[in-house]
Amino acid sequence: MIDGLVLADKPTEMGSAALVTRLKKASGMRAGHTGTLDRFASGLMILLLGRATAFSDFFLKLDKTYEATFQLGCSTNTLDPHGEIVEQWDANRIERSVADNAAQIEKSIADRVLQTEQIPPEYSAIKQQGMRLSDRTRLGLRSELRPRTVRFFEARCLSVSASGEVKAFFSVSSGTYIRSVARDIGEELGVPVHLSALRRLSVGAYSLAHPLVWNNLDEAPVPIGLLAAFPDWPRRIVAEADRARVRNGARLPFGTDRPPDGNFFLLDEQGELLAWAEQAGFTYTYKKVFT
Repeated sequence: MIDGLVLADKPTEMGSAALVTRLKKASGMRAGHTGTLDRFASGLMILLLGRATAFSDFFLKLDKTYEATFQLGCSTNTLDPHGEIVEQWDANRIERSVADNAAQIEKSIADRVLQTEQIPPEYSAIKQQGMRLSDRTRLGLRSELRPRTVRFFEARCLSVSASGEVKAFFSVSSGTYIRSVARDIGEELGVPVHLSALRRLSVGAYSLAHPLVWNNLDEAPVPIGLLAAFPDWPRRIVAEADRARVRNGARLPFGTDRPPDGNFFLLDEQGELLAWAEQAGFTYTYKKVFT
């Protein structure tokens, strides 16, 4: 199996770490992820094999899209279905609330595009004083929940049922918590809410519609090679005499043939990947040299 990306469709109730372990066993290679999904959530996770693990931070920062399902009339301490119930309404009260507030529900979701900051959930992987917020909360330690910069590029209500089930679509920046959306919508509407289901549809340019998505986890995945994963990145061919210099981290003088600003690859004359670099003006820096 080659170094590269595996586009995995994580099923619900499987942990992200378990999915990576499954890939390691299937490939016999070093593997990693580019951002986890909560256990109750499903959808696209970009997994990395071999030398591709060097690109983890690159993929972690990409924008994402989700289909979310909120349950009105029931809130939990974790804002998801695995938490302890904090408040729960009966079916009649939920139905009356939906009938009276249908327009406000849709508006509250659509207004996320106006939001530029978000307070993360108390149960999250963000670290404070060396510990995850979720671990601090479980131990009863006090945490300071600081607002984080986020962007909602699109937010649409897809449906609202009389039972209080609300489906919505979100296109967001990296680091945006859809569980926090549940909390914020509930506070605006004065209704207990939790995120009952979540499906990640895309990460950057990759989506669940890609033909190589790993759906059947009992079968071996088909990776996308590193060079194929970045078709728009410029390539620079390194002469055999300069191959060792690149391996040692020495920069080569490209002169007028320098790449445009941004990421690019250095390959040897046989097409083997030597390095990932970033051009800035008249010089470049190595992001990763593959030895």
